[in-house]
Amino acid sequence: MRVILFSTSSDFINTIPAALRGAGCEVKAIVCGGFSRVDSDALKLSGIQTLPADDVNSPDFIEKLKSFRPDLFIVVAFGRIFSEDLLAVPRLGAVNIHFSLLPAYRGAAPIEWAVFNGEKRTGITVFKIKKELDAGDIINAKSFDISDGEQAHALYRRLSAAAGDVITETINLISKPDFKAMPQTGAVSYARRLEKKDGVADFRKDTADLIYRKVLAFSGKINVSVMIHGERIIIKEAIVIRNTGASVPGTIYSLVKNKGFSVNCADGAVMIVSIQPEGKKTMGGWEFVIGRRLSPGDKI
Repeated sequence: MRVILFSTSSDFINTIPAALRGAGCEVKAIVCGGFSRVDSDALKLSGIQTLPADDVNSPDFIEKLKSFRPDLFIVVAFGRIFSEDLLAVPRLGAVNIHFSLLPAYRGAAPIEWAVFNGEKRTGITVFKIKKELDAGDIINAKSFDISDGEQAHALYRRLSAAAGDVITETINLISKPDFKAMPQTGAVSYARRLEKKDGVADFRKDTADLIYRKVLAFSGKINVSVMIHGERIIIKEAIVIRNTGASVPGTIYSLVKNKGFSVNCADGAVMIVSIQPEGKKTMGGWEFVIGRRLSPGDKI
Protein backbone atom coordinates (compact mmCIF):
# COMPACT_ATOMS: atom_id res chain seq x y z
CA MET A 1 0.00 0.00 0.00
CA ARG A 2 1.42 3.39 -1.04
CA VAL A 3 0.87 6.08 1.58
CA ILE A 4 1.42 9.83 1.82
CA LEU A 5 1.58 11.27 5.34
CA PHE A 6 0.40 14.82 6.10
CA SER A 7 1.71 16.35 9.35
CA THR A 8 3.20 19.65 10.44
CA SER A 9 4.30 18.21 13.81
CA SER A 10 7.73 16.70 14.28
CA ASP A 11 6.18 14.39 16.89
CA PHE A 12 4.94 12.08 14.13
CA ILE A 13 7.37 12.21 11.21
CA ASN A 14 9.42 9.30 12.53
CA THR A 15 6.97 7.19 14.53
CA ILE A 16 4.12 7.07 12.01
CA PRO A 17 6.32 6.19 8.97
CA ALA A 18 8.02 3.48 11.04
CA ALA A 19 4.63 2.03 11.97
CA LEU A 20 3.48 2.18 8.37
CA ARG A 21 6.57 0.38 7.11
CA GLY A 22 6.07 -2.23 9.80
CA ALA A 23 2.54 -2.77 8.48
CA GLY A 24 3.89 -3.35 4.98
CA CYS A 25 3.21 0.11 3.57
CA GLU A 26 5.45 2.19 1.36
CA VAL A 27 5.64 5.80 2.54
CA LYS A 28 6.01 7.74 -0.68
CA ALA A 29 6.16 11.27 0.76
CA ILE A 30 5.47 13.45 3.79
CA VAL A 31 3.68 16.75 3.37
CA CYS A 32 5.12 18.68 6.26
CA GLY A 33 6.24 21.95 7.77
CA GLY A 34 9.70 23.30 8.41
CA PHE A 35 11.37 20.72 10.62
CA SER A 36 14.81 20.84 12.19
CA ARG A 37 17.89 19.85 10.23
CA VAL A 38 18.10 16.62 12.26
CA ASP A 39 14.55 15.67 11.30
CA SER A 40 15.09 16.61 7.65
CA ASP A 41 18.31 14.59 7.43
CA ALA A 42 16.59 11.57 9.00
CA LEU A 43 13.83 11.72 6.40
CA LYS A 44 16.34 11.94 3.56
CA LEU A 45 18.23 8.93 4.89
CA SER A 46 14.99 6.96 5.02
CA GLY A 47 14.33 7.76 1.37
CA ILE A 48 11.09 9.62 2.05
CA GLN A 49 10.50 12.72 -0.03
CA THR A 50 9.25 15.80 1.81
CA LEU A 51 6.84 18.29 0.29
CA PRO A 52 5.93 21.80 1.53
CA ALA A 53 2.57 22.22 3.26
CA ASP A 54 1.78 25.55 1.64
CA ASP A 55 -1.27 25.26 -0.64
CA VAL A 56 -2.19 21.59 -0.65
CA ASN A 57 -5.35 22.26 -2.66
CA SER A 58 -3.65 23.94 -5.62
CA PRO A 59 -3.96 22.14 -8.99
CA ASP A 60 -0.17 21.90 -9.34
CA PHE A 61 0.23 20.31 -5.91
CA ILE A 62 -2.58 17.86 -6.54
CA GLU A 63 -0.93 16.79 -9.79
CA LYS A 64 2.33 16.30 -7.90
CA LEU A 65 0.58 14.00 -5.42
CA LYS A 66 -1.05 12.04 -8.23
CA SER A 67 2.41 11.21 -9.56
CA PHE A 68 3.02 9.06 -6.46
CA ARG A 69 -0.07 6.97 -7.26
CA PRO A 70 -1.02 6.85 -3.56
CA ASP A 71 -3.49 4.37 -2.15
CA LEU A 72 -4.05 6.28 1.09
CA PHE A 73 -3.51 9.67 2.74
CA ILE A 74 -2.86 9.64 6.49
CA VAL A 75 -3.32 12.95 8.28
CA VAL A 76 -2.27 13.81 11.83
CA ALA A 77 -1.79 17.26 13.40
CA PHE A 78 -2.03 18.98 10.04
CA GLY A 79 -4.71 21.68 10.44
CA ARG A 80 -5.69 22.21 6.80
CA ILE A 81 -9.02 21.78 5.04
CA PHE A 82 -8.82 19.34 2.12
CA SER A 83 -10.71 20.04 -1.10
CA GLU A 84 -12.80 17.35 -2.77
CA ASP A 85 -10.24 17.24 -5.60
CA LEU A 86 -7.46 16.52 -3.10
CA LEU A 87 -9.48 13.85 -1.29
CA ALA A 88 -10.15 12.13 -4.61
CA VAL A 89 -6.43 11.50 -5.27
CA PRO A 90 -5.80 8.36 -3.16
CA ARG A 91 -7.55 5.14 -4.12
CA LEU A 92 -8.72 4.43 -0.56
CA GLY A 93 -9.32 8.03 0.45
CA ALA A 94 -7.84 9.95 3.37
CA VAL A 95 -7.91 9.15 7.09
CA ASN A 96 -7.25 11.36 10.10
CA ILE A 97 -5.75 10.43 13.48
CA HIS A 98 -7.68 12.39 16.11
CA PHE A 99 -7.01 12.47 19.85
CA SER A 100 -10.49 11.93 21.24
CA LEU A 101 -13.24 9.32 21.17
CA LEU A 102 -15.35 10.78 18.40
CA PRO A 103 -17.91 12.25 18.13
CA ALA A 104 -16.80 13.84 21.41
CA TYR A 105 -14.35 16.74 21.17
CA ARG A 106 -14.26 17.33 17.46
CA GLY A 107 -11.94 20.21 16.60
CA ALA A 108 -8.52 21.70 17.21
CA ALA A 109 -7.83 21.11 20.94
CA PRO A 110 -9.48 17.84 22.03
CA ILE A 111 -6.92 16.88 24.66
CA GLU A 112 -6.86 20.28 26.34
CA TRP A 113 -10.63 20.61 26.62
CA ALA A 114 -11.05 17.02 27.79
CA VAL A 115 -8.60 17.66 30.64
CA PHE A 116 -10.19 21.03 31.44
CA ASN A 117 -13.63 19.43 31.67
CA GLY A 118 -12.37 16.74 34.01
CA GLU A 119 -12.93 13.79 31.69
CA LYS A 120 -11.75 10.44 33.02
CA ARG A 121 -11.25 8.87 29.60
CA THR A 122 -10.22 9.91 26.12
CA GLY A 123 -8.80 8.08 23.13
CA ILE A 124 -7.44 7.93 19.61
CA THR A 125 -9.88 7.72 16.71
CA VAL A 126 -8.94 7.07 13.10
CA PHE A 127 -11.68 8.15 10.72
CA LYS A 128 -12.32 8.80 7.06
CA ILE A 129 -12.01 12.47 6.19
CA LYS A 130 -15.01 14.20 4.70
CA LYS A 131 -16.06 17.83 4.31
CA GLU A 132 -17.72 18.18 7.73
CA LEU A 133 -15.24 18.73 10.59
CA ASP A 134 -14.08 15.44 12.16
CA ALA A 135 -17.39 13.79 11.22
CA GLY A 136 -16.26 10.92 8.98
CA ASP A 137 -16.92 7.22 9.51
CA ILE A 138 -14.75 5.57 12.17
CA ILE A 139 -12.20 2.96 11.13
CA ASN A 140 -10.53 2.36 14.49
CA ALA A 141 -10.75 3.75 18.02
CA LYS A 142 -8.80 3.04 21.20
CA SER A 143 -9.69 4.24 24.68
CA PHE A 144 -7.21 5.59 27.26
CA ASP A 145 -7.77 6.60 30.89
CA ILE A 146 -6.82 10.10 31.98
CA SER A 147 -4.90 9.94 35.26
CA ASP A 148 -5.82 12.22 38.16
CA GLY A 149 -3.72 15.38 37.94
CA GLU A 150 -2.35 14.50 34.50
CA GLN A 151 -1.51 17.62 32.54
CA ALA A 152 -2.68 17.88 28.96
CA HIS A 153 0.83 18.04 27.51
CA ALA A 154 1.75 14.80 29.32
CA LEU A 155 -1.41 13.13 28.01
CA TYR A 156 -0.55 14.35 24.51
CA ARG A 157 2.88 12.69 24.73
CA ARG A 158 1.28 9.45 25.91
CA LEU A 159 -1.26 9.39 23.10
CA SER A 160 1.34 10.39 20.51
CA ALA A 161 3.50 7.44 21.57
CA ALA A 162 0.51 5.11 21.15
CA ALA A 163 -0.52 6.46 17.74
CA GLY A 164 1.91 4.21 15.86
CA ASP A 165 0.30 1.03 17.19
CA VAL A 166 -3.17 2.39 16.44
CA ILE A 167 -2.26 3.19 12.84
CA THR A 168 -0.74 -0.28 12.42
CA GLU A 169 -4.05 -1.81 13.52
CA THR A 170 -5.86 0.56 11.18
CA ILE A 171 -3.84 -0.52 8.15
CA ASN A 172 -4.56 -4.16 8.97
CA LEU A 173 -8.28 -3.39 9.19
CA ILE A 174 -8.65 -1.47 5.93
CA SER A 175 -6.57 -4.07 4.10
CA LYS A 176 -9.37 -6.60 4.62
CA PRO A 177 -11.67 -6.71 1.57
CA ASP A 178 -14.85 -6.93 3.66
CA PHE A 179 -13.99 -4.14 6.10
CA LYS A 180 -16.47 -1.28 6.51
CA ALA A 181 -16.03 1.87 8.56
CA MET A 182 -18.80 2.70 11.02
CA PRO A 183 -20.74 6.00 11.16
CA GLN A 184 -20.22 8.07 14.28
CA THR A 185 -22.88 7.69 16.94
CA GLY A 186 -23.53 9.45 20.24
CA ALA A 187 -23.43 13.01 21.50
CA VAL A 188 -21.35 15.46 19.46
CA SER A 189 -19.14 18.00 21.24
CA TYR A 190 -16.50 20.42 20.02
CA ALA A 191 -13.03 21.42 21.19
CA ARG A 192 -12.37 24.88 19.80
CA ARG A 193 -8.90 26.26 19.27
CA LEU A 194 -7.36 27.77 22.40
CA GLU A 195 -7.21 31.54 22.67
CA LYS A 196 -4.92 33.71 24.77
CA LYS A 197 -7.85 34.78 26.96
CA ASP A 198 -8.38 31.16 28.02
CA GLY A 199 -5.14 31.35 30.00
CA VAL A 200 -6.04 34.45 32.04
CA ALA A 201 -6.78 33.73 35.70
CA ASP A 202 -7.92 36.03 38.51
CA PHE A 203 -7.64 35.01 42.18
CA ARG A 204 -10.45 37.40 43.11
CA LYS A 205 -12.98 36.18 40.54
CA ASP A 206 -12.04 32.57 39.76
CA THR A 207 -12.46 29.53 41.98
CA ALA A 208 -9.41 27.51 42.96
CA ASP A 209 -10.78 24.57 40.98
CA LEU A 210 -11.09 26.67 37.81
CA ILE A 211 -7.50 27.95 38.06
CA TYR A 212 -6.22 24.43 38.75
CA ARG A 213 -8.07 23.02 35.72
CA LYS A 214 -6.69 25.80 33.52
CA VAL A 215 -3.14 24.97 34.62
CA LEU A 216 -3.66 21.24 33.99
CA ALA A 217 -5.26 21.75 30.60
CA PHE A 218 -3.72 24.80 28.99
CA SER A 219 -0.18 25.32 30.30
CA GLY A 220 1.34 23.12 27.59
CA LYS A 221 -0.13 25.24 24.77
CA ILE A 222 -0.74 28.70 26.22
CA ASN A 223 0.43 30.39 29.41
CA VAL A 224 -1.88 30.49 32.42
CA SER A 225 -1.11 33.81 34.04
CA VAL A 226 -2.14 35.86 37.08
CA MET A 227 -1.12 39.24 38.48
CA ILE A 228 0.86 39.33 41.73
CA HIS A 229 1.82 42.74 43.07
CA GLY A 230 1.47 44.19 39.57
CA GLU A 231 3.74 41.54 38.07
CA ARG A 232 2.39 39.06 35.51
CA ILE A 233 3.18 35.54 36.65
CA ILE A 234 2.80 32.29 34.70
CA ILE A 235 1.62 29.38 36.84
CA LYS A 236 3.35 26.14 35.91
CA GLU A 237 2.09 23.83 38.66
CA ALA A 238 -0.64 24.30 41.26
CA ILE A 239 -2.60 22.30 43.84
CA VAL A 240 -6.13 22.96 45.11
CA ILE A 241 -6.51 23.56 48.86
CA ARG A 242 -9.99 23.11 50.27
CA ASN A 243 -11.66 23.97 53.60
CA THR A 244 -9.77 27.22 54.05
CA GLY A 245 -12.64 28.79 56.00
CA ALA A 246 -13.58 32.45 55.68
CA SER A 247 -11.01 34.18 53.51
CA VAL A 248 -10.52 37.22 51.35
CA PRO A 249 -9.94 36.36 47.68
CA GLY A 250 -6.62 37.62 46.37
CA THR A 251 -4.72 37.33 49.67
CA ILE A 252 -1.90 34.99 50.67
CA TYR A 253 -3.39 32.14 52.72
CA SER A 254 -0.25 30.28 53.75
CA LEU A 255 3.44 29.70 53.08
CA VAL A 256 4.94 26.22 52.98
CA LYS A 257 8.72 26.09 53.29
CA ASN A 258 10.49 24.50 50.32
CA LYS A 259 7.18 24.02 48.52
CA GLY A 260 5.33 27.23 47.73
CA PHE A 261 2.55 29.56 48.75
CA SER A 262 -1.23 29.44 48.63
CA VAL A 263 -3.59 32.19 47.54
CA ASN A 264 -7.25 32.57 48.46
CA CYS A 265 -9.56 32.44 45.46
CA ALA A 266 -13.27 33.19 44.99
CA ASP A 267 -13.76 29.71 46.43
CA GLY A 268 -10.97 27.71 48.05
CA ALA A 269 -7.27 28.38 47.54
CA VAL A 270 -4.49 27.25 45.24
CA MET A 271 -0.98 26.32 46.29
CA ILE A 272 1.50 27.67 43.74
CA VAL A 273 4.27 25.09 43.44
CA SER A 274 6.03 26.17 40.23
CA ILE A 275 5.96 29.63 38.74
CA GLN A 276 7.55 31.76 36.02
CA PRO A 277 7.69 35.54 36.26
CA GLU A 278 7.06 36.87 32.77
CA GLY A 279 10.33 37.11 30.82
CA LYS A 280 12.28 35.17 33.45
CA LYS A 281 13.15 31.56 34.24
CA THR A 282 10.82 29.10 35.91
CA MET A 283 11.31 28.84 39.68
CA GLY A 284 9.76 27.04 42.64
CA GLY A 285 6.95 28.68 44.55
CA TRP A 286 9.06 28.90 47.72
CA GLU A 287 11.89 30.57 45.82
CA PHE A 288 9.36 33.16 44.64
CA VAL A 289 8.20 33.73 48.23
CA ILE A 290 11.76 34.45 49.35
CA GLY A 291 12.50 36.73 46.39
CA ARG A 292 9.28 38.74 46.75
CA ARG A 293 9.15 38.61 50.58
CA LEU A 294 5.58 37.40 50.67
CA SER A 295 3.73 36.96 53.97
CA PRO A 296 0.37 35.44 54.95
CA GLY A 297 -2.40 38.01 54.63
CA ASP A 298 -0.65 39.99 51.89
CA LYS A 299 -3.02 41.32 49.26
CA ILE A 300 -1.73 40.49 45.81
